[in-house]
Amino acid sequence: MPAAFRVYSLSDTAIVIDWGNTIDEAINHQVQALFQCFQQEKKDFIRDVIPA
Repeated sequence: MPAAFRVYSLSDTAIVIDWGNTIDEAINHQVQALFQCFQQEKKDFIRDVIPA
């Protein structure tokens, strides 16, 4: 089952997708999979993606 996450605005040009403060291999896989999706999309409005 995917871990719960929150999406919120950081500024008028940035969002944060937050999985919380738990260190977990399954969450890391979700973060990396979403990062790869954003990297492959190549949309003009996506300037940078930082998995952290």
